[in-house]
Amino acid sequence: MKSNSYFNPLEWAKKENAPQKSTITNPIPAAAHGDWASTDDYAQAREMVNRITQAGIDLTDDYNDWFRIGSAFASGLGEAGRELFHELSQMSSKYNPAECDKKYDNCLHTGNGSITLATFYQMAKDAGIDIRTARQLQGNVAEIAKSHIYQERPKKDNSLNINTDDKMNVTKDDCDIATSATNHYSTFSDKINPDDWCGFLRSVQDSMDDVQSKDKMTLAAIGVVSGAIPNYYSIYDDRVIYPPLYFLFCGKAASRKGEVGLAMKILKALKREIQKAYHAEKEAFENEHALWEAKSSKKERAERGPEPKAPSYRSPIMGANSSFPAFIADLKANNGWGVMFDTEADNVSQMLKTDYGDYSTLLRQATHHEPIIYNRVKDNTHIEIEEPRLAVCLTCTPDQLPGLFPTILNGLGSRFLFYNLTRELKWRNPFLRKEKTNEQLYEELGERYLQLHHMMAELGERRIQFVFPEPFQDRFNNYFDELLQDQFYMLGDGIVSFIYRMGVYFIRIAMVLTLLRRFSNLTPDKPLFEQHEQAITCSETDFRIAMTIMDTLVNHTAHIYTGLGGEKEQDIFDHPVQLNPSELRLFKELPDEYTTKEAKKKATELGINPSTAKRYISDYWKKYQITEFVTHGHYRKINMKK
Repeated sequence: MKSNSYFNPLEWAKKENAPQKSTITNPIPAAAHGDWASTDDYAQAREMVNRITQAGIDLTDDYNDWFRIGSAFASGLGEAGRELFHELSQMSSKYNPAECDKKYDNCLHTGNGSITLATFYQMAKDAGIDIRTARQLQGNVAEIAKSHIYQERPKKDNSLNINTDDKMNVTKDDCDIATSATNHYSTFSDKINPDDWCGFLRSVQDSMDDVQSKDKMTLAAIGVVSGAIPNYYSIYDDRVIYPPLYFLFCGKAASRKGEVGLAMKILKALKREIQKAYHAEKEAFENEHALWEAKSSKKERAERGPEPKAPSYRSPIMGANSSFPAFIADLKANNGWGVMFDTEADNVSQMLKTDYGDYSTLLRQATHHEPIIYNRVKDNTHIEIEEPRLAVCLTCTPDQLPGLFPTILNGLGSRFLFYNLTRELKWRNPFLRKEKTNEQLYEELGERYLQLHHMMAELGERRIQFVFPEPFQDRFNNYFDELLQDQFYMLGDGIVSFIYRMGVYFIRIAMVLTLLRRFSNLTPDKPLFEQHEQAITCSETDFRIAMTIMDTLVNHTAHIYTGLGGEKEQDIFDHPVQLNPSELRLFKELPDEYTTKEAKKKATELGINPSTAKRYISDYWKKYQITEFVTHGHYRKINMKK
């Protein structure tokens, strides 16, 4: 039987030794939440909610409005805003306490600060609520809507254009916003019981002292291992997928990005073994080639056969500073698998520029194991990789991001999972000593991983399938369905491709967790897989861990996406009006003056969802400023150049 339950990683993560959440009737004082909310913020929002409920106004019946209010309270008030969210939600006939709590949990955990309390105040004002007295509580609250989508802005040329060039126009300052140490980035290591990690990853966790470092090294270890697992696959959306992941760690100088390089030592023993075999083959080739050349007489040359071919260099670690032809040749020599790793993302950026898009194409195709074909007539080169299995692990600073992702049109950015690294302005004692250095610890992990690699490689033609149990499928689908809706309403259409690929990456993370747990629990008297075994199943523990990790990565990726210029609200008025084709189609069909009801009717005729149309109507007025508000539900087009 399928389960309709929705998995809430926050609730699971807080289940042990966590204080009980406040109830509606017993709100947690705003002052108890540190930087999340000031007493004045809470008092102002409280007064506004009282006025709205006393007037009997429902601001939450529409999902989009409900979500915006929840995001505004979560951003400005933290946990203290939960009770206010419930009170406003109760004005709707759709109110469900459990769903309301679930939505607020989601807003707390995935919000990126782009929707603020200013949104709520403007919505209240639009509904006819007088907000002047509430503003006076802070004295200078006239600035409350500054740099926000709802602020009043000077009129400008509203020439109507369809957006056909989706350039990011990223600046260093833009990206600095996404990695500022003042932001409250989500973490996962503090939400997972240490005993729930498998032995292999528990060693990684224990090697670091702070939560952020535990996060980054665990992700790096998962990423490195994902690119070097043979004979292991799963089925997702009716396609075969393999474990490799793309991770990018972004942080300013001194944010300890370099520590990520420790994870590459997990492949040191494997690299040593592969290169030992390569050097043995090379020596055999040189001896054979010397004998071949020694046959120099005319008769001997006729009988000596074709010239021996030199073996190709092989390594599980692929250099990001290689030219495209060299990189694809190395990937082919390694049977299509490997790990691209670099602590200087500029190396990749340079290759993206000099190789005329080939590098970008390879990275995009390899994500979904699409065939890579390389032909060059000039040197008679033909390389074909049927199922590339490439993992990528990069670190960068904020000002290196534009070089990596100058445009969102080609989709390279959505292939990555991002993690923001903040720096703590605190001196670390460089003289502390552990029983083992981190280099030694990760090299030992590499020796352990080599055993796992051998066990998987020895399966030969036999492959092991990772299976996602049906109850988990329901919880997975529910989670991503809601995530897709929320992120779309918050960040716009550009985030959609990121969310879709996160679904694939969730499965890949679960694949690595599940296999490492099987290996960690292995006893000397048993094989990794019994002779009859064809599949391995995800456990409840690893499902929860994967969900908690992904919930964190959603938060970080949304911040990076916003910093890269993906539909940033603060910049939207600095450019000519840009409507997507659907927005433009509806706008052209509307008369010079129209009501909300008329617009919804016209949208239905055009095959546009009425709820979507309602958002368009709001955007025409508040976002694009191509209509003006006449009276409630009544709008007029302005300054249009047909």
